[in-house]
Formats: sequence, structure tokens, C-alpha cells
Amino acid sequence: MTLWLRRVITLAAAVTVLAGVPAAPGTAGPSPPASTEAATLAAAEASAVGIACVATWSCTPSHGGAFMRTARNSCTAGLPVRSRHTGGWYVLTAGHCVAKAGGATWRQSGRTLGRGTRWEYGTAGPEGRAGGGDVGFIRITANAGLWRARSRVLVLTARGARSQPIRVVRTARVGERVCVTAGRSAVTRCGIVDAASTSLRYASPGLAARTVGNLARVRGICLQPGDSGSPVFAGSAVVGIAVAKSYSGCWLWYTRIATPLRHYGVSVVPG
Repeated sequence: MTLWLRRVITLAAAVTVLAGVPAAPGTAGPSPPASTEAATLAAAEASAVGIACVATWSCTPSHGGAFMRTARNSCTAGLPVRSRHTGGWYVLTAGHCVAKAGGATWRQSGRTLGRGTRWEYGTAGPEGRAGGGDVGFIRITANAGLWRARSRVLVLTARGARSQPIRVVRTARVGERVCVTAGRSAVTRCGIVDAASTSLRYASPGLAARTVGNLARVRGICLQPGDSGSPVFAGSAVVGIAVAKSYSGCWLWYTRIATPLRHYGVSVVPG
């Protein structure tokens, strides 16, 4: 199913003003009841463990959900993954984030992370093709041991930040409850998948509009520019990375990552 919106923005925050977009038709559907989100978040918290950081802005990028930036833009780390061929570590994020940054160095908490390598944003990028997704990889050039790189995401609650190991990558089902830890918003929010397979045409600041495929849609999650790349997960399973939102209502689109990870030869390493 292809969904055409006239008022959609990407979540990639430029250091300059976010580019304007056309106006949207209609209004979004209702958000999940507060009790539903609370129960989902409580379940995520129960399976996570405590860590020595308190916010997405101070945790290292060895966690999905950490805020990161270059001199040109800012986004969120989706998930640390490792190459099956070389053993090197990468940070998964949105492809339009890597494209916008060009060859700039990504940093987090004032420390160097690395530079973007491969990416796709619809038909743009080294792997760009019709129906292509929105996914990119930042090669960790810092000492991977120092970063303690493992595939895990942050879960933020009223009691502080916790670490959720990611053990599997899979596809979410319609009606399933999933959570997102957003780096710039510095919050973990949960919602319900209402479209398991869709596509969307949108533009990223400084980049031409593209029709992006391999997406799913969630209702009930409100994010902001700079949250692009945020991990979408359910317990110890990651299902995607956030790439776009609606202006009106709380709709979120994410790239389904099971197929891209196989294509690029990377995999999760729990820890």
C-alpha cells in the first residue's frame, strides 16, 4: 500500500532551520490510551537492566537511542551492528541522515564516533533503487572495545535509563505494541503498529523528495526533528528505525530492517 501525504516531515534535524513542507489532509487517528502505553513501557522496563547514564545525550552510541550529531545535522543512533565479513562495528541509522552529513564526522557526548559509509534513501545512495528504504551505516572508527559496542537500546523511564539487549531482528505485526527511544526528544514512547508494510514520499532537509519503500507505520508516537534513526523495538526484538512523522497527530513511519541488514551483511550481537 502506498500512502501519499501532503504534510509529512522527516525526523532528521538540520543545524539550520528545518525545511518547510506542504500542508496535510485530514487528521490522524487517536493515540493509544495512556494505560496501554504505560503497560507496554513497563514491560520494556522489566526486561532491561540498569546502566550508568541518565539521558540519551550522555550515553555512548553503543546504545540505540543515543543522540548524535555532525557539524551539519543531528540524528539518533538506531542500533550498533557488526559486519559478518570483517567483524567491524557500525551504527545503524536513517539513510537520509548519512546522506545529509556527507563525509562529516559523527560525534556523541563530545567524542568521535565515525563517518557514514553506505546508505540508501529511496532511489538515492550507493544502494538506491525504486522502492528502496531509508537506512544508513556509520562505521565506528573509535576503539570498539572502548565503546563497549553491543546491540542494545536505551529504555528511559521515570527511574532513569536502562539497557535492553537486542537478540533478534524481526518484522512487526499489525496491532503489535512497539516502543521507540528517541535521542533528541530524550524519551521512550510506545504505540501500535497499524500498517505492517507501506511506502511514503517525503523530503529530508537539503535532500530531494523520494518515494521510500519497506516501511511500517505506528500510531500514538509523537517525535521531533533529530529523532531520525531511533530504534523501534519490542522487548529484545528490534523491528526498525524511525524515519518520518506526520505534522498533525502522532503517526510514525519506520524502515523495516530485517532485509537491509541481510543485504549489507551485518547482524546484531547481544550483550
